[in-house]
Amino acid sequence: MLMAMTPTPLQLMVITFTQQLSLPIVLTATGMTAT
Repeated sequence: MLMAMTPTPLQLMVITFTQQLSLPIVLTATGMTAT
């Protein structure tokens, strides 16, 4: 819990990277299911 509450710069980069990477996938997935 303490590690999650105080993330290291490396963890922050990984989190932002995964979010930026998964965002287009989620958008395309919702777009494909919507159509």
